[in-house]
Amino acid sequence: MLAPPSPPPPVLLTLTASGRAIDYPNTLSLQQRVADAAGVDRSLVTISVVDGAAGSVIITATIGVPASTTAAAVAASLRSSVGTAAAASEALGVEVTSEQEPTITVAADLAYQALSTASGPGTVYSAMALSGDAADGDLERMLYYVVSDMSARWGYHHLTQGECCNHGDSSCCPSSQALPVLLFYHSGQAPTAKLAFNAELAATLPAGYPTNVTQGFSTVDGNGQVSFMCVMYDEVSPMHRLSVIFHEYLHVVQINKCGNASSDSPGWSLWLREGAAMATENLYLDYYFVSQNDDGSDTTGVAHEYYSDRLFTNNAWGAVKWTINDYLAGSWSMSSALESYAGATGNNHAEGAAFVYLCSRTSYKYAMVDFINSGDCDMTRHGNSKDASFAAVFGTGSSYATGWTGLADFYADFNGWLATNPDPATLKPTAAQINEVFSHTTICSDLCATASNGVCDASCLHGSDCSDCGSAPKPASFPITLRAHYDPGAHGRR
Repeated sequence: MLAPPSPPPPVLLTLTASGRAIDYPNTLSLQQRVADAAGVDRSLVTISVVDGAAGSVIITATIGVPASTTAAAVAASLRSSVGTAAAASEALGVEVTSEQEPTITVAADLAYQALSTASGPGTVYSAMALSGDAADGDLERMLYYVVSDMSARWGYHHLTQGECCNHGDSSCCPSSQALPVLLFYHSGQAPTAKLAFNAELAATLPAGYPTNVTQGFSTVDGNGQVSFMCVMYDEVSPMHRLSVIFHEYLHVVQINKCGNASSDSPGWSLWLREGAAMATENLYLDYYFVSQNDDGSDTTGVAHEYYSDRLFTNNAWGAVKWTINDYLAGSWSMSSALESYAGATGNNHAEGAAFVYLCSRTSYKYAMVDFINSGDCDMTRHGNSKDASFAAVFGTGSSYATGWTGLADFYADFNGWLATNPDPATLKPTAAQINEVFSHTTICSDLCATASNGVCDASCLHGSDCSDCGSAPKPASFPITLRAHYDPGAHGRR
């Protein structure tokens, strides 16, 4: 059963005015003026005045939204009446400084504040925040949680780094660089009215983003020099709405830990990177949304209503079974072609299947965690070739009894396994193996816009001001409610 609709989120008006906080002992008049500008009753407005820079105060008005209207409508009323310093000075009866225009933002709920105009160690630009639809805020809340959860395991990483950032060496990456994340509604899935907020957000982005950034798929963008992470709001699959965040941020980790993201790099192997992201994102869902047997022997417990096994299910849509069928039909076999974009031709199910086969022959924890964190994922690290590096960490140079002397041996081994028409479940890790990958006890990142400024910001979501506040305990269950999928036939969400 779905939770009842959330109340409309409040709207925040923030402005800088002259004076000191002591000059504002009574804010009733200001409260009424803000209410008039917003078109709401004065009882729905609260005022906060704190000292800012020398000779100035920061005034924050939190405006509740009555059920008869929407947060977007209240925000629009404020923009038209107090959207500039001059207009706000006249309407509110205070001297608003012209150096900084008033800001008007919509919060998805009292604990979730839109950071679409923020800047700092992390910058989140959110079309959902602009829409004012509280339930759509699940994507941004999940972003903060997943990045903090993953960062506790793989480390927090920025983007726009140089090629020097190999082997987990963060010293060559300026700590001031950001992780810009763009959150858009998914064209072709979202209600038409919501797509207008994509255009509104795109129009306010700093220079340098592609003109078609609101179109296409979730991605990390760039070639060697990655500039931003983009996530589309999946209206069809709530679980994919979550897992795609994990998938794309793991690519950020790989780029920092494993070397150049360019496909012409001598250490580049597409199936290892994409297969790792595809496999690990799906086991992340298994960890949180499938009840594990107490003895840790299997993962066949009760699953969340939105969960589906995209890896090991024994039907044509499971990645492993799909790959088996393709091989048996003679339409595909594992080869070096899957090391490049040109040869892979979007064969993501085979990439995922190859990676979980690798994990099953070696170690899920090593292949998913230690292989990356150690820098062994840079496939020029051992012997300056992909074959030598692969053999060193997974084959004859490792403690695993695989006998692989290079990638070709692995490909032949995997093809031999596919030829037996095996049950995909034979590759599935036990609950104990999944827990070994994901059961760290804390969450920690610096994605929050105010992170790393020397002051702990308790409003930063899900441990995202780790540098200032320290790590936060990891909850026992996934802490965010996923919004139901959009049903165009019913013109709403179930």
